[in-house]
Amino acid sequence: TQLQIYGPEGELCLRAELPQPAPALAASDTRLAVWSAGGESFSVFDAQGGLGSVEAEGELLDLRLRGDMAVAAVMGGEGLGLVTVYDGLLRPVYRWHAQTAWPLAAELSPEGDALAVLGSEEERARFESPGEYFIDLAWMDGGLCLLSEDRAVFLDEGGAQTGEYGFGSARLRDCAFGGDFALLVLEEAGQVSLVSLDASGGLIAQ
Repeated sequence: TQLQIYGPEGELCLRAELPQPAPALAASDTRLAVWSAGGESFSVFDAQGGLGSVEAEGELLDLRLRGDMAVAAVMGGEGLGLVTVYDGLLRPVYRWHAQTAWPLAAELSPEGDALAVLGSEEERARFESPGEYFIDLAWMDGGLCLLSEDRAVFLDEGGAQTGEYGFGSARLRDCAFGGDFALLVLEEAGQVSLVSLDASGGLIAQ
């Protein structure tokens, strides 16, 4: 597998051979990481080139970047799963062992001082919705946004719901988060629409 990174004028900045057979990408404003679901390593790059590869401590379930820091969630470790935070030199600086649930996704807060894990039952706060399957989460303006197949749910840091946006009969196709807003790509009857929401679920634009 080969990675190619291009500059703003379309010039080739970097070409690298990757060990990941079916790569996925994670990105921040300073770095890019390549990983594979079920793989056991990830590679990190910046604008100057490759920074190195990291051997995860299990099979990767999720990988996120926040600035120069990386957060990896794996299956295994001392329990059902392990979430590790890596610093800018790719050194592990924090490990959290999940004892009661697999960590499906993990995200650092914008300040890097708090960690949210989707799928955990060991927490400072809890939000439960029986029968609903959540697929992603992100920090938004001091709170959290959870995405399921049917809606976006917005919580404060204590786990209390502050708002939601239902998708109706539309299907969620993609999403992106910008700190104080969420951008959702929805499809209904073959028509694709973009929806922008604020941190409490209010509609900004559609």
